[in-house]
Amino acid sequence: MDIMEMVEQSKDVATVKRVFGEPVRHGDVVVIPVARIAQGGGGGQGQGKSE
Repeated sequence: MDIMEMVEQSKDVATVKRVFGEPVRHGDVVVIPVARIAQGGGGGQGQGKSE
């Protein structure tokens, strides 16, 4: 798998539905469940002796 494939797949995973839940009504109060998420990635390349 190359890096661009991984980026595309990670974008598919990070959706609004994973952050905001369905609103819940209880009388006059509406609660919208919210989660804080973070997403990241990394990679690298180098030259030199392989140790």
